Amino acid sequence: MNSKIRLGASIGSLLVLLLSFNHCVLQPKASKTPADGSTTNQQQSNNSGDTGSGNTDPVDPVDPPNIVLEEVDVGVKNFEQVLETMSVLTGVDANTNAINNTYEDLKTQLPTNNDIKTFLPAHQVAVTKLAAEYCDELVDDNNLRGSIWPGFNFGGTPTNSLNPNGRATIINQAIDKFWGLGTVSGADKNAAIVELQILMADLIVGEANNSATTRTVVKGVCIATLATARVTLL
Repeated sequence: MNSKIRLGASIGSLLVLLLSFNHCVLQPKASKTPADGSTTNQQQSNNSGDTGSGNTDPVDPVDPPNIVLEEVDVGVKNFEQVLETMSVLTGVDANTNAINNTYEDLKTQLPTNNDIKTFLPAHQVAVTKLAAEYCDELVDDNNLRGSIWPGFNFGGTPTNSLNPNGRATIINQAIDKFWGLGTVSGADKNAAIVELQILMADLIVGEANNSATTRTVVKGVCIATLATARVTLL
């Protein structure tokens, strides 16, 4: 694929990714204090003071430190799960030569487990590269792309096919298909749409006004939505 596509899609992917990760929250574990408010034997002993030793001076109670542990309530798909998820969403067979070759090259760079705390920028780069291969296969296949963007004219020029209505169609249908219909709305969806509109505009600049550029732009939107946290998170 053209390096400009990969660069533009990577930038767009990371921007939309940041929006998606705003919903990854840390949930505090419950404190060790019993739910009924009772104290432990040790706490009762501290509160009562040491009266058996003849020392009548009250002992100031020492509260144990209130330690609150935090755990992440989400996980990330591992390498096999990422491969299969992208296959299901795009309809592209994971055993396609181009997909399989790219996957074998990237397998060691993709997440090896579901622990999101181990997710690194390098993992996101690999996810984006794999998404780029899937989107390349998807957009170049008449039947597959028609299942994602029905009615869109891929044979038209950007001037005709990627007018405001055409751009909105590509973005909204990609979001609905890859992120799930109705799963994102309001401010989050609007923010994602703005970033994807910017990405489309960037990919058109300086390119020929032909159908190849139209497909290139659609591939960019595809990559940017397919490689996001909304797809890779469990």
